[in-house]
Amino acid sequence: MLIDIKTTVKPEDSRTHIRYPFTLDQPAHALRIRFEYSPKLLEDDSKARRLLEQSMELYVLPEQRELAIAGIDRYLPLSNLITLS
Repeated sequence: MLIDIKTTVKPEDSRTHIRYPFTLDQPAHALRIRFEYSPKLLEDDSKARRLLEQSMELYVLPEQRELAIAGIDRYLPLSNLITLS
């Protein structure tokens, strides 16, 4: 059995769970997943800084925000991350 799914994930898909359900016709001893994504790093530092600042507005306590933004360069280049489950 072969399932071939090719898709594009967009920024608005962030923090979502995308499902690809399938049914096995018979018992299986293994499941192989080949998965690729790119870019691994966001090389555009100005865009990365904007994204980081937006995240800090949402997730960093107001009294810690100024310090967090001052150290924003330590997160550059920004890594993209996709989790499979």
